[in-house]
Amino acid sequence: MSNALRALRAEKHIPAQAIIAALRLNGYAGFDKSLLSKAENSERYGIQLTPGAMATLYKTFDPEKTTAPRKDTHRLRHAVRARLTDHDFSLLQQRVRADGYATMQDWLADRISSQLKGGAQNE
Repeated sequence: MSNALRALRAEKHIPAQAIIAALRLNGYAGFDKSLLSKAENSERYGIQLTPGAMATLYKTFDPEKTTAPRKDTHRLRHAVRARLTDHDFSLLQQRVRADGYATMQDWLADRISSQLKGGAQNE
């Protein structure tokens, strides 16, 4: 797995002190050279910079790679999730098709709405 911090430093020829200074100026006051070394060798030490710290470095040293965080544009923003056995999932898919729904999401939304409104009790 490639190390984004090491790749950024190598690609842009950024001195260690510049990385440390940029992070310290942006809220990472305790960041020092030993942490930089460990973060650059994450496969050995298990230390990685947070996404916010990496965003700070990209913004400072490689602005063209800076991307805005993705905004949730779904009309229905809240998701519900469950894990099922293969057998139960297969039965559920058959039930969704038998009930005439095009998608699992449509079926689930309808069932949840019915339950919340006090409709279909334990079908």
